[in-house]
Amino acid sequence: MVPLQNISKGAITMDYAYSTTMEAVRKSGKHFTLDERGQIQALHREGFSLRAIAARVGCSHTAIHY
Repeated sequence: MVPLQNISKGAITMDYAYSTTMEAVRKSGKHFTLDERGQIQALHREGFSLRAIAARVGCSHTAIHY
């Protein structure tokens, strides 16, 4: 890992040269988007379990429950 130097305070910069802002997994503590809510609703109507829905959306099953 080759860290990059932060040029100025308060600026948002990457910590590593190969870092990316694209994430495969949702960050915890974030609200569901309207698309995710629609996907959850559709999967629920089709009879998928909470854990199966959570695996597709990329969150915990308790988030789906709430």
